[in-house]
Amino acid sequence: MDNENLQLLICPACGGDLIDSAVYYSCCRCSSIYPVRGGIARFSSGATHDNFAIQWKKFADVQLDSKNGTTCSRDRLLDQSEMLPEEFKGKNVLEVGCGAGRFTEVLLSFGAKVISVDYSAAVEVCAEFNQSFRRKGQLFNTQADVFSLPFKKRSFDIVVGLGMLQHTGNAKKALQCLWEYVRPGGVLLVDRYQISLRSAHILKYCIRPFSRLFSPLATLKMAEVVCAFSIPVQHFLLSRFQGQGFKKYFRFIINRSLNSTFPLNLEIEGKLDADTAYRWSVLDTFDMWAPKYDEPAAFSVWKKDLFNLPDGYVVVCKGCGQGNAGVIKRKA
Repeated sequence: MDNENLQLLICPACGGDLIDSAVYYSCCRCSSIYPVRGGIARFSSGATHDNFAIQWKKFADVQLDSKNGTTCSRDRLLDQSEMLPEEFKGKNVLEVGCGAGRFTEVLLSFGAKVISVDYSAAVEVCAEFNQSFRRKGQLFNTQADVFSLPFKKRSFDIVVGLGMLQHTGNAKKALQCLWEYVRPGGVLLVDRYQISLRSAHILKYCIRPFSRLFSPLATLKMAEVVCAFSIPVQHFLLSRFQGQGFKKYFRFIINRSLNSTFPLNLEIEGKLDADTAYRWSVLDTFDMWAPKYDEPAAFSVWKKDLFNLPDGYVVVCKGCGQGNAGVIKRKA
């Protein structure tokens, strides 16, 4: 680990400085030990989010722009943040909830220096896909909990938390935790699922009380079965209801199916091949059914939470494809 990143690291238990011994980090103050496995410092453990480790190891390449041939991740990051690629260049970025690294690779391509964190072992996938950046010192990966991050507060130019707040068990507290790591003059980029008629996914929340009774692997198998049965029918219908007028209302109904149809729409638009669209649908369906926590918010609640962050002003607060999006800047 380079000295710059080591200076940012602290013991999440007591806030003491850490000593890097290559195979573990030790705290100078409380003597806590944090192992390093596979070149990744491990500050969290537990099975709470094992489903994410499973999905990102099985579908590691599905949502990476560099692998699927789309610009979905790049477009989402820029659209939600309303920032330009050059605004990330040279910035110190903390990305929490990195998963397989769909946004990590975009941030790195913009020239940012990134610390990517995930609670689960999915962080290993992110590290594997970005080995060249790790060797150059542009990327540092660690496994840690958003509620107990091993970094000095107010140390980052940009903090990114995309697709993760609703899965933490306390989305409001997680938002506040992320905010603590934004330096004066820096920005926080976040999103959260939305409760609204436009984004309602009633069947998802009907099945979750039952799907969560099963193991992640059993839930994954159910997702594969449902997708195998549903996708041919959905593809047929979506293909024939392209266009405006009454057709968009039929698409709206189909797109609120038990499984994810977003990738099928990308395939129909010629942006994805059939195999990737199928795998992405299984991935998204599993992502809907398996997480322990899924806490969406009404836009009014989201807006209130953003405006209540201390010493900041809201740059962006809007609805988006993900639901709610926000950008908050800390006063210099």
